[in-house]
Amino acid sequence: MKKKNLWISLIVVGVLILGYFYAYYLPTSRAWDKVSEFEDEITRCSLDISSSANTLDYQSANLQIPSCRSKVNDALLELNSLRNDLPKEEIEVMKLAYETNGYALDMYKNLVDVNLNVYSEEQAVNKVDVTINLIDEILKNINKIESSYSHTRYYKESWENDEEITQLRKDLIEARSELQKALDEYNSQPECPNGYVLGSDNSCHVSCGSPTTYCETGQCFNGQCVSCPSGYYLGINGNCYLN
Repeated sequence: MKKKNLWISLIVVGVLILGYFYAYYLPTSRAWDKVSEFEDEITRCSLDISSSANTLDYQSANLQIPSCRSKVNDALLELNSLRNDLPKEEIEVMKLAYETNGYALDMYKNLVDVNLNVYSEEQAVNKVDVTINLIDEILKNINKIESSYSHTRYYKESWENDEEITQLRKDLIEARSELQKALDEYNSQPECPNGYVLGSDNSCHVSCGSPTTYCETGQCFNGQCVSCPSGYYLGINGNCYLN
């Protein structure tokens, strides 16, 4: 299984989540002045991460994500300190939005680490499970926020009848389906014994040159794949001889 293929849809999904949620929850009144600084910083860093992911600049994204995640955590703490100053419904919707962005950043972190080869293949596969769970949590939070619109001015101004949120939910469901399909396909692959490699034909082949490579054509000789012309065979010395 190619690990990158498991994660490619998360680039699009992560950009959508980071863009939509931060854009919709920018402060619009003086009551939100205390969190406006966090909002602006998080918006900037999320856009930087989205830009890095879109250009596959994983090194830059890897440096940006922890700082942005920290800002989300700080914003959540700031919301808790405002519970006596702002309506409870507004606080709860903001909290859900921040938590959802935190999940999106965690998804990005998985994507970046896999593409930087931080994980072994087994660890990467386990991260697929984690990411599917993150998508489930994001979908739950979207539903919770939507159910709050009749009680929350903030939500009503931002999300009511919003087609982009409908599209976001659709993209998330499709990404989850793609990841689950890739995971199921991986789990259904046969396990090859030591010294063998699972090939693109879903069969086990003798490794050649390294534990993860094999000869798709020809035969292995001293760690290299050697092919002989038609009518010739490979000798024990690595030379080709006429049949």
